[in-house]
Amino acid sequence: MYLRLGWTLSSSDAYRRRLENVASDEKLLMTVEDASLLKQQAITNFDRVSDEERRASCPHPPAPSSALVDAAQRQDGYREWVDAVRGFQRLNRAGGYRIVFFLNVPPPQCPDTTEVFYDEGDTGLNALFLKVMSDGTPAVSVHDALLHVRPSQMPAINGHSIGNSNVVKADVLFEYLRDHVLSSLP
Repeated sequence: MYLRLGWTLSSSDAYRRRLENVASDEKLLMTVEDASLLKQQAITNFDRVSDEERRASCPHPPAPSSALVDAAQRQDGYREWVDAVRGFQRLNRAGGYRIVFFLNVPPPQCPDTTEVFYDEGDTGLNALFLKVMSDGTPAVSVHDALLHVRPSQMPAINGHSIGNSNVVKADVLFEYLRDHVLSSLP
């Protein structure tokens, strides 16, 4: 849904090319045995980007817009998706299951450079998903962690990521578990 909406609503040629490249990224992963041998699967050193560097490297991020979020909420199936999320939230509240939503919504790349992501703040899809999913249920997102790495060093981050992309996701998940789950155990 995210990719379809992004394609439909994007006026940026760079963003459209990015979405078109998702299909080629997915081709890399068509066969699990082959994916494990890909050079992109290797975990390598990658740069950490400070907030100051990110802002300086992306001096002209697009103006905040809720167009993509508004379109997502009008998509066929959105209401059913929210109902399914609410069902998981009921299970969590009832105590039979411990539910945590893990969001894999990467921020968009800066239109001025492909070397930094920019933050859409409360107008992006990540904010929408966090709002819906965290209503009474823990939700953690990789979004903010990705703001501090270079997109070029995160293979297939928009699809079934591999290599360094998975390192960032694992770090976010383990940090959440350490701080919110393991700390509450006797």
